Amino acid sequence: MSTARKRFELALNRLEGSDWAKFEKLASAFLASELPGIRTMAAPEGDGGRDAELFFSDGNPLVSVQYSVQEDWKSKIQKTVDRLKTTFPDRRILIYVTNQEIGARADEIKGKFGSEGYHIDVRDRNWLVERLHSNVNAEKAGEELSRDIVDRYLESAGVIEKKAVALSAIEKKTAFVYLEMQLANDQRQKGLTKLSYEALVKAALRGTDSQKRLKKGEIVTKIQGFMPNHPPDFVQRKAESALRALQKNGVNYHTATDDYCLSHDEVMKVHERLASIDLLDKAFSKEIKSSVESDGVVSTKQVELCCSAIRRCLESYLLKRGEAFASAVARKDTTLIGDDGLSSIVMSESLVSSIRVSGVSSVDYVTAKIKGIVSNPTPSAMLCMRQLSDAYTLMAFLEETPDVQQVTTKMFSRGEIWMDTSVLLPLFAEQVSQNEPGPFSEMVRQARNAGAKLYVTPGVIEEVERHFNRCISYLNQKTNQKGRWVGTVPFVYASYILAGRRSDSFASWLENFRGEFRPEDDIAQYLLEKFGIEQVGLDDYVKCAPDDLRSAMQEEWLSVHESRRGAKSDDFDLAAMRLAEHDVESHLGVMMLRQKEAGASNMGYSAWWLTMDSAAPQVHRKVHDKIGRKPPHMPLLSVDFLLEYIAFGPNRGRISRENLAALPIIASGALFDSLPEEVLEVAAKVREDCASLPEHVIQRRIRDAVDKQKMKIGPIHRAGLDSIKKDLWKRV
Repeated sequence: MSTARKRFELALNRLEGSDWAKFEKLASAFLASELPGIRTMAAPEGDGGRDAELFFSDGNPLVSVQYSVQEDWKSKIQKTVDRLKTTFPDRRILIYVTNQEIGARADEIKGKFGSEGYHIDVRDRNWLVERLHSNVNAEKAGEELSRDIVDRYLESAGVIEKKAVALSAIEKKTAFVYLEMQLANDQRQKGLTKLSYEALVKAALRGTDSQKRLKKGEIVTKIQGFMPNHPPDFVQRKAESALRALQKNGVNYHTATDDYCLSHDEVMKVHERLASIDLLDKAFSKEIKSSVESDGVVSTKQVELCCSAIRRCLESYLLKRGEAFASAVARKDTTLIGDDGLSSIVMSESLVSSIRVSGVSSVDYVTAKIKGIVSNPTPSAMLCMRQLSDAYTLMAFLEETPDVQQVTTKMFSRGEIWMDTSVLLPLFAEQVSQNEPGPFSEMVRQARNAGAKLYVTPGVIEEVERHFNRCISYLNQKTNQKGRWVGTVPFVYASYILAGRRSDSFASWLENFRGEFRPEDDIAQYLLEKFGIEQVGLDDYVKCAPDDLRSAMQEEWLSVHESRRGAKSDDFDLAAMRLAEHDVESHLGVMMLRQKEAGASNMGYSAWWLTMDSAAPQVHRKVHDKIGRKPPHMPLLSVDFLLEYIAFGPNRGRISRENLAALPIIASGALFDSLPEEVLEVAAKVREDCASLPEHVIQRRIRDAVDKQKMKIGPIHRAGLDSIKKDLWKRV
């Protein structure tokens, strides 16, 4: 017998108060080998404060054992000790066994009773899971509990109905769940089409066993129901091929009756995977709830409603982004997904309008919470969102095409990517943290693992250096208290302060990236050594462009920057001109570089410009109108598209599941929020008030205070490059 850990963990997670007897039986089995003298004393009518006792050979019970499924474990331990003080004053040791996850949170209560001469030994859910296979009795008891509590739940329709909240039809939800399970166990070498159809075969066979089997035609019909918009003959061929492959591992074929069912081992594997997903979902939902409750701006009665709205909006966004990516790849005609559309999703969600939030609109609050979850997730939240995102994207591909692998292999397999200032500045901002790599840093690392070569033009290096100078100007003005700063706070400086760092150390921190005499060379060298981003100019390619195309591109980008800087039409703005030249070098330079790849479809080109500038696609279209002919394919690559490409592109096999799980879900969301100066003033005030506390405590309090201040100031406007470049060259 080999009880699966995730099934057992889910069984413990799902225990309710009425299951006290089942838990008592389980816990006794786990303790029996360690404490052979244990005697159970629990009863529904009361037990004098103990659920079980340990008797030593002299007959004097010195140790009490408490079994509990109560969620409020602190209160339960307190009441138990209080009763033992009265009923059994000689007891000084309490072993508290619970299905709750407690861990280090028990240290406080242990210390409290330790000072009174009591020893509290807490054995929580993790203690039980870790000892599941410690002996035959424990494993047998764990299997019995898993079978009784979990298996019927996992086989029910309810477990599917609660998943994929962005989908409505039960057929799509079923397909989604099995795709999610298949992707979670994907070894990254299997083709996406094969992976998808094997998942759909298992979904069609859900609920089958040796007594309940399906004919091949029934299985194919179910799979065609999952994919009603595709040619039945093609779907049938792929389904039958997957069914044949699975007969070697997971599906039993009964020759006499010519029908199929899942093998017992496969059913157990499915239950284990589904239990793992269910636990991850529950942990993610618990994190959302804890975050909402800690804000204190939503009434207790509406917390669950608010959490449901947050989850629905987040998953709807993931679905929308997956659909946009799948559509772009299938149609081979666009590479920029564009605005994330999160605000519109939140505004259209009916649950959001029913929430009442103190001091801010419900739309602003839900949007801010989602951005916070996405931009700073815990490891479990990251893993949950990654699995959801990948499953929604694969679902979207199956909506677009019955042969996912054929479509995705037509994307560029080797990329030469020129990076814009809007993508580089977050890389520098993320270096504030000494711990885990930030989302942009991880994206760059995995893009290189996928075979991409990364470049930056000298003009972009110049913009980065100018931004650093602007940060210093802002710092000097604030330090010398010379008037009020006009415009948004420079992005890198704001990121530094919001991370809880001291303003007086900012200038020395910048020395990590640049020196005093050759700052641009230093920045270029840092990007090469730290991220493998090489400086390569594109001026020679720009010069090869037709005169009218080059002139139109220059005019449009100049117009964009003059508008951002508020320049009048008859003014000459040198800074706007320089910014326009830099964008033309990247935009037009990559377009002309592509001429070496004549005949390639837009998805097949290897040369790209990675930018978050919302003006770029509009400039491209206006150039088209101005020159009176269609210019070469738009070379723009969005950050969101690059993230999806890493997960689903032709080189996906180079990225391990572990590395994929660490990849950010949305690198472009919430990272360029336009923050007024008041937010940084809050951070400074918190640091001043908490000067005597440890540095990590100060940083945490700054983070929490800033999050609250963001909600107070109303809508959080995503500024993107529009905000950064607007200030880059002012007062140079």
